[in-house]
Amino acid sequence: MRRAAMDRVTHSELPAASAPVTAPVVTVIIQTFNRSNILEYAIGSVLAQTFTDWELLVMGDGCTDDSAEVVARFTDSRIRFVNLHERVGDQSGPNNEGVRLARGRYVAYLNHDDIWLSDHLEKTVAALDSSDADLVFTLQFEADPDGRVRVNACYPDAGFDPLLHPNNSAWVFRRELHDRVGPQRTRDRVYTFPTRDWIHRAWRLGAKLGAVPAATIVVISATTRRNVYSERQCHEQAELWRQIAADPSWRERKLIEAWGHNRPTHLRVFDSGVLLRALWMRWLGRAAVACGIDPEAIYCYHRFPRKWGILPRRGAVIRELYRRRGLSPWKKK
Repeated sequence: MRRAAMDRVTHSELPAASAPVTAPVVTVIIQTFNRSNILEYAIGSVLAQTFTDWELLVMGDGCTDDSAEVVARFTDSRIRFVNLHERVGDQSGPNNEGVRLARGRYVAYLNHDDIWLSDHLEKTVAALDSSDADLVFTLQFEADPDGRVRVNACYPDAGFDPLLHPNNSAWVFRRELHDRVGPQRTRDRVYTFPTRDWIHRAWRLGAKLGAVPAATIVVISATTRRNVYSERQCHEQAELWRQIAADPSWRERKLIEAWGHNRPTHLRVFDSGVLLRALWMRWLGRAAVACGIDPEAIYCYHRFPRKWGILPRRGAVIRELYRRRGLSPWKKK
């Protein structure tokens, strides 16, 4: 859907009983499409936050399952479900509409399949309040399908590295930054992901992007799992939620385990094949940055070559992810 069409998107929402009049500090946006069986874990992790001055907009991308009913079970007046009448087909539609509806001075994204640890908002809001950063992001645990977790990326200089991609579930940003950068672009207009394209544009515009030195989210990526939509997988979210609730030292224990992971992104284990491949990709990434190209596009071209053809093609990455996740093929309107 083009930007002109996005301006005409309408939505339906469940009325929020006795909604608070005072604007919250943070608007949390969960974008979702037909995975009602995992929504309770994402929403539960927002409710578990030690920082409580927030509103939550669960933004459905034309959901046709029972997502509305699942959200309605949470009687907290800070929570609303908003469903786009016309499906956009990627994160850009729900996220852009969520920002338009946001009342908070800060905006936080949370993917429907990810889980925040309880101090995520506390640490990110404190970082924004005490600095002039436009956007901050935390370290993230990446949950592998085999049950192990690893730290996805490290930022030793406490800033954004264009060669790395902080998951958007880790972001909290000032609402006015969205006005400066513009809305997220739909999948058919980008070579990577709508969220990655947006943060890269923010960086190119000179936005101040800061890293918070704390691991506060668990990413259960649909990118690395097959048929998560068609099989309605939810076992990993349920197990991680159980572990985190039962073990107060879960984060510390997983940080120690992540140190010895055999596929660490921080390359603490110097397997020669992993190291050489990483060095090669890093060199290509630096060359791309020097040429004004998003290095994530180089990574996506390398990762999904048969879907790109000889030359890069907009929308190819999301089209491949549709196939992997068990979603019906995307057809351009």
